[in-house]
Amino acid sequence: GVLIAAVLAVLVVAIGLNIASTSDDGLLDAKDVEATLDAAPASERTASPGLHVQTPGIQEPFTSMVFVPEDQFGLMQELGVEVIHRRFLPDESPVEWLAFLGRAQAHGLKVIPWLWPEGWIWDGAKWNIDEQARLFVETVAKHPATLAVYSLHEPYWRDCWGCGYTTKQQQLLYDEIKAIADVPIYSEIGSAAFWTAQGEETAFAEGVCDYCGVWYHPFREGKYERDTLVQRLKDDVALIRERSPNSKIIWGLQAFGADSLGYDMPIAEQLYDQAALVYGAGVDGAGWYPWAFGELYSDVLSDHPELYDTVREVYDTVVMPRRQNLE
Repeated sequence: GVLIAAVLAVLVVAIGLNIASTSDDGLLDAKDVEATLDAAPASERTASPGLHVQTPGIQEPFTSMVFVPEDQFGLMQELGVEVIHRRFLPDESPVEWLAFLGRAQAHGLKVIPWLWPEGWIWDGAKWNIDEQARLFVETVAKHPATLAVYSLHEPYWRDCWGCGYTTKQQQLLYDEIKAIADVPIYSEIGSAAFWTAQGEETAFAEGVCDYCGVWYHPFREGKYERDTLVQRLKDDVALIRERSPNSKIIWGLQAFGADSLGYDMPIAEQLYDQAALVYGAGVDGAGWYPWAFGELYSDVLSDHPELYDTVREVYDTVVMPRRQNLE
C-alpha cells in the first residue's frame, strides 16, 4: 500500500509537470487523463484529487440534446448543439468513460454524464454512495468535456405522489457529491414553482443543483398549450432566480410524441415558437428532448429530418442573437 501510494504520488507530480509545460489553457485533456489511468495499477485506476481541473465555462444560453448516439456527433455540430446528455453504465471502466468524453470533446461537445442505475441510495437517514459511483464522479469531474454530473431524475416525484425526495435530502446529496469532487451538479427537478407550492418540504432552495432541468411539455391531445407554457416559464424562472440565483436554468424543449400519454410531436412552426418563448424567458440553456429514445415515445426528433433545419434555425436566429445581446 505504501509503495503504491508513493508511485501514484510521483505519477501525479510528473503528469502535473507535463500539463503545465504542454497546455496553454491549463486544462486537462482526454489523453492526459487516460494516460494517468493507464499508467496506474488496475486496482488503483481512479483519478487522483491532485489532478482536478475546474470545468471550463460555456457560452450562454446554450443548446443541448438528450440521448445522442455517438455516430450522430457530427450531425449535432451541424444543428448547433453544444451539450449532450448521456447515460453511462456502472460496469464500464474509467478508461471507457474518459474515452467517450474525449470523443465528444473532439466534436466540440460538452457532456452531462449520467450514471445509470444511480449509485446513491437514501436509506432513510443518509445517502449511501457505492464505490463505483464515487469512482465515476471522480473520473468524469476531471475531464474538460464534462459540463456537470447528473445527480437525480425527477427527484420530487420518483414515479408516484409522495415518493420523492425532500429538498433537504437533495441538498445532502449535493453536498456528498461535492465532497467527492468539486464538479457542477445537474438535477432534473421538473417545475420548481409547482413543487414549492406543495409545501416547505419540497420548496426549491439553493444547494440542490448548479444546472437545474426544468420543463413543461405543451403539445398534447391536438393542442398547443402556449399560454400555459408562457406562465410556467414566468413562474419557474422567477422562483429559481430568487431562491437560488447562482443556479443555471436548463429548459427541456418537447421534441417527441407519445400516443400512450397523449403527447403530440410538434411541427416545425410549433418547434420554433416553443424555443423562441423559452430562450426569450431568459433561461441559461435549453435542451431538445429527446433525440432518440426507447419504447416510451412513439415519435422522436431523430425520426424527422424535415425538422433538422428548424433546430438549426433556432440556433442561428434565436440562440446566437440572444447570446450576443448578453455579451
